[in-house]
Amino acid sequence: MKKALIIVSIISLLLNTVAFADLTAEDSGEIDSSIIFDGVPANPKPDTNPDTDTNPDTDTNPDTDTNPDMDTIPDTDTTPDADTDTETPTPKPNPKPNPKPTPKPSEPTTQPEETKAPEFADVKPGDWFYDNVVYAYNNKIMMGTSDTEFAPDASVTRGMAITIIYRLEKEPEAVGTPFVDVAADAWYAKAAAWGFENKVVGGVGDNKFAPDREITREQMAVMLYNYNNEISLNDVSFEITSYEDADKVSSWALSAMKWAVANKLINGKTVDTLAPQDTLTRAEMATILKRFIEYKAK
Repeated sequence: MKKALIIVSIISLLLNTVAFADLTAEDSGEIDSSIIFDGVPANPKPDTNPDTDTNPDTDTNPDTDTNPDMDTIPDTDTTPDADTDTETPTPKPNPKPNPKPTPKPSEPTTQPEETKAPEFADVKPGDWFYDNVVYAYNNKIMMGTSDTEFAPDASVTRGMAITIIYRLEKEPEAVGTPFVDVAADAWYAKAAAWGFENKVVGGVGDNKFAPDREITREQMAVMLYNYNNEISLNDVSFEITSYEDADKVSSWALSAMKWAVANKLINGKTVDTLAPQDTLTRAEMATILKRFIEYKAK
């Protein structure tokens, strides 16, 4: 009987407790559905923690809102501001271009100092051929006949002429020659072989080259005409009849002389004469070569 009374008392106490809780909830206007017996919320409320509810796109946190590309750092400043994340900065391109390297010449010049005049006793400033001889000497096209003489009025031989043209071509390798009067060990042998192979010279007949024979002005014109590979039809049709001795030009040399006169490689020996049969002097050779090189450079 006593046990039954105790049980009734406990049930009555529990009912009073629940009624009190309901009454409290109604007074506040809110029913907390999170109250369960194990103490774990069944429907947790949204967290209002400011560390997670703020949109980082609009956050004013300086660690994330500074776009280094849009920063106001001067273009020349490569150090990030204190408010910029220094661990992962966006590098800015260096606005100052790297200095251009000093260009190297494609190949060293083969021309020594043009102001260096050869110490020839027979070549002096004021001579009509002075500049031409200095040019030929400095470009190693023509040397002196000795350390102190150039011999400007001396005649040029055929061996000398082909050797000088051979130098213009940088002396490529050449062997063998059909000329019976050119010894294999002659100083002009390679030049004569190269000249024949490239149709610059053809000899004087009977398989002879005549290396020691003096060359004439028209013969020199023919050698350069054969060496040049850019002949214009207008050049060979140039008229030279204004010269009194135009009829003295050999028929086999006529086209070459017209070309040489048209391009001012050979001028008249006087106002009225070409002197095609005159032997070529060393001063004249230096002059013609300088003009030829300048003509080829155009």
